[in-house]
Amino acid sequence: MKPLHLRRARLMAVLFTLGLAATGCGIGATAAEVDPPGPEYDHCRTVHKVTYQVYDGNIINMQAIVADKQGFFARQCLLAEPSRFNNTPSSISGTVSGDVNFINSGTDNIPPFRKRGIDVKFIANNLTRPYYSLVVAHDKVGANLKETLRNLHVVGVTTIGGSNEFHGREFISGLGGDPKAVTWIGMGAPASMLAGLENGTVDAVVYFGTTQDVAVASGYGVMVSDPRRPAGPGNPVPPIFKGTGKASMMWAAQESFINKNPEATRQFVAALGAASDWIASKANRDELYRSMRGEITIPDKVPNAEKVFRDSIDTYADMIDADIDMDALQKYIEFTKKSRSLDLTENADDMVWKETP
Repeated sequence: MKPLHLRRARLMAVLFTLGLAATGCGIGATAAEVDPPGPEYDHCRTVHKVTYQVYDGNIINMQAIVADKQGFFARQCLLAEPSRFNNTPSSISGTVSGDVNFINSGTDNIPPFRKRGIDVKFIANNLTRPYYSLVVAHDKVGANLKETLRNLHVVGVTTIGGSNEFHGREFISGLGGDPKAVTWIGMGAPASMLAGLENGTVDAVVYFGTTQDVAVASGYGVMVSDPRRPAGPGNPVPPIFKGTGKASMMWAAQESFINKNPEATRQFVAALGAASDWIASKANRDELYRSMRGEITIPDKVPNAEKVFRDSIDTYADMIDADIDMDALQKYIEFTKKSRSLDLTENADDMVWKETP
């Protein structure tokens, strides 16, 4: 394991150096004022161009997709353009270089970067329940949960050292297993996760988006714990996820950018809030299905693909809210300190942008 830790340390060192040394457009850049691109901006005195992070084909983009397609960005006088980054280290680098203004990250990813000197602050919420699930291969499911956990020797996560791995460890320990008895392997893309379950490379995976739903629908495994849904006898959820869930994925930006662009930041947060309210309304559900067509990855070959598509959207629609729950955020900081063995001195209040008039 030692070389793995060295690689992780080198990655963090590179990002730390980048955060401290970068100058120019990424540090406190001013959002450009642009000409109104269409009649939907006729009410605007000024239009600001901003960029925001999206993940390829992932349902966790739903809030931003709706803000775009339903015109909430335009209503807030923002020309908001997506910028594709599929993990937090690369998106953090993007904020420093000026390639992206607003990023969407697992909450436990931000405090370590702040500790390393990168001035990222939370500005809005996204998902109000943990979005990872533990899927176990059929032949590893025992007569009870304890036996199932003893059967897990190799578990796949997105990347070693990332939020996914730390949540995976909490799944195992929180359900009564020993995460130190498990070999954790980074598998990257959803296709690798699904293939690993199908061919027996891994005993279980911890994944997010719709991959866990596709895995179950395809017959590759069983959802042993799914915090996206209420806990119960058939769905044991580690206790720590119950307290942290309301702040599981959040929007953030560099404080230096926010300070130069408070109006654009307020407008971005307002658009997210309007999108969250729209998504929550059951009256908009059919339109939400239409809006998400082609935006999430559910292969046509998946049995009952249409049902998986709609059920996944229904699941995530119940998880979206732009309002920040400070108590949940503080619990996530405590989770981060524990899971990553970090000496964090900041609390939730230090990490959230205080909107100014």
